[in-house]
Amino acid sequence: MAKDYHAYKMFIGESEIAALVAVFFEDGKLTTDFLRFGGDETYLAYLTDTTYQIPEHYKLVRTFEPSWFTIYDDHGLTVHSYLAAPMRVYRAGDYSCIFQFESKGNFLQMLKKAGYEEA
Repeated sequence: MAKDYHAYKMFIGESEIAALVAVFFEDGKLTTDFLRFGGDETYLAYLTDTTYQIPEHYKLVRTFEPSWFTIYDDHGLTVHSYLAAPMRVYRAGDYSCIFQFESKGNFLQMLKKAGYEEA
């Protein structure tokens, strides 16, 4: 039986423009991209590793390659991590978001940042 992707979630920001800004390296260049949402809100991401099955109604919207990775909201830095392996972002609907970590170490590190003592 697959693990439930609802098990762990993390605050990733809030916005009055329905978007967060991701900053990362891609092809050796500093890059930015928006994580767009359906409205102004506080946003959470479910945290998983590759042992969790992603439901079919979620669609892969971006893969972040190994490098440092940050998210900024309307107020400043909300997420900062070094990705040792790719991280995939899946979306469903206007608000639902899953961060799937290929690296177990990155997954456990993000769980700790989110306030979880153990996985």
